[in-house]
Amino acid sequence: MKFNYLKGLISSALLCSFYVNANDLSCGGVKVKDIYDQCVEDSSGHIKELKLKSNAHVEVGIFKSLTTVEKLTISGEQNYIQQYHFNEISTMTSLKEIHLTYSSTVSTKVDMTVIKKNENISYLELSDSTVNNIKITEMKSIKELNVSEVSLTQSFVNDVGKLPRLNKMSIGIDKHVNQLDFKSFKSMTTLTSLEVDYKESRETNVIDFKGSFKGFTHLTELKLNSVKLSKTDIEDISSITSLKTISFNKCNFSHSNIYSLNKLPRLKNFELLGAQDIEGETLTNSSLEKSEYQVASGSAKKFCISKNAKAISKKTRNGLKQCNSESNGYASSASYSHTSSNDYYSKSNQHGHISSNDYNSKFNQHGHISSNDYNSKYNQHGHISSSDYYSKSTQYSHVSSNDYYSKSNQHGHISSDDHHHNYPKVKISTNGLCGHKHGMCPNGKCCSKDGRCGKTKFFCGFGCQSKFGRCDYK
Repeated sequence: MKFNYLKGLISSALLCSFYVNANDLSCGGVKVKDIYDQCVEDSSGHIKELKLKSNAHVEVGIFKSLTTVEKLTISGEQNYIQQYHFNEISTMTSLKEIHLTYSSTVSTKVDMTVIKKNENISYLELSDSTVNNIKITEMKSIKELNVSEVSLTQSFVNDVGKLPRLNKMSIGIDKHVNQLDFKSFKSMTTLTSLEVDYKESRETNVIDFKGSFKGFTHLTELKLNSVKLSKTDIEDISSITSLKTISFNKCNFSHSNIYSLNKLPRLKNFELLGAQDIEGETLTNSSLEKSEYQVASGSAKKFCISKNAKAISKKTRNGLKQCNSESNGYASSASYSHTSSNDYYSKSNQHGHISSNDYNSKFNQHGHISSNDYNSKYNQHGHISSSDYYSKSTQYSHVSSNDYYSKSNQHGHISSDDHHHNYPKVKISTNGLCGHKHGMCPNGKCCSKDGRCGKTKFFCGFGCQSKFGRCDYK
């Protein structure tokens, strides 16, 4: 019993020697109550981490004496920081990480660039109140730069692009900015991690980085928070074949999907949280080791778990529905087209023989026609092939369709295209191949980009040929 009591005292004493707070008398021989909120010591009593308290009065020579400190944080309101403090900080030879996010009501400006003399500093954090007090191009030893709550400017982006060792960049944008050119970032062969966080009104506003992602060739990690993404942006990101980790948090996808990211050959970790206006399915990359998805309530009906999804988390499976194995979000073809519905909006005519497409389909009075925005179908007599976008038919029309707008005669046995060609015979593939030579895939199968019929994401996803079969990729 006594042994356990002594053991507890010894453990408590050791713990206290590693971490000290503002209620203690000293840390590493320096009076805590005078200058800082937090202080971390090692087992030998040497200070390793130091965080100044607000409006700390740091006397001359204090920083110079802290030769063992590896991490220094100066935050909050600091009205007593002067130039000599940074002159001394530049002599702290053990310093590797420095956080300069404080604000001051004093008009006296200090030049923080002097800390460049300390070539051991590899991590630097700046805020909107300190970013203009340092010449970032002079900080050549920096490997990780975190700039939080700033109004990003083109000149700053250009200057960051000149840092020769920068490996990781994190940008926390406080206010909306005009279109920026990130060309200087893209030319950095050392930059492997990029995080962009738009902090203003996350729930309703996002920042548009349109066209900013094309050209990065060395990134292995990309994290975007509250960023507006278009289909083109997603395709640009899919061209960064070096990516291993992607995180989208509260991003708006502009009613596009993420199918093209399936092209990334090295993607291991994927996170999509709070996604807005997203459609389609989860990723199926064979390289994935971990993936998690959570979409905004308004997009839940248009985004589902793919049949061939990889490394899906338990939380995702509890929050999203499985995609329909037959239609995968789009209407399936039917041999006689009396009843074929899609996952979103199905409609029927007076006699109940019609199923409309996802967006805009039109049909005749007696309903022998079923059309789809992307997938072609045939009527009861096999005379119909729908358009890629909008099909139109007449009162008795047995035929509909060209690529955009087709017109037919009163009895509709002929369908002409935009160039008024005669109706060609529909050729159905019988050898598992598809295309102009082999024809359309049968039984609602997809025609892959290399001309083969099938139903998996390989056939129905990116590059799928919609003229010769069903496609799940917009």
